[in-house]
Amino acid sequence: MFAVGDQLYLVITHIAEGHMKKIKKKLVEFYHDEEGASAIEYALIAAMVAVALVAFITPIRTAVTTIFTRIQTALTSGST
Repeated sequence: MFAVGDQLYLVITHIAEGHMKKIKKKLVEFYHDEEGASAIEYALIAAMVAVALVAFITPIRTAVTTIFTRIQTALTSGST
């Protein structure tokens, strides 16, 4: 005959073993899951595009401003 403490120990051990099996199963599933890798790859691509835009935005803005200034000068000097 088991004492109450022994029965409680067996129940807790059984529950803990069940939870450990579930945790192990979830960790194995997470390890083999490849969907997160795709999301990380897309995030890295977006970050690289953002860095490229920041690096080239000033030269592009300067070139576009120069082009429009020349157009404006040509239109203004031609209309007088």
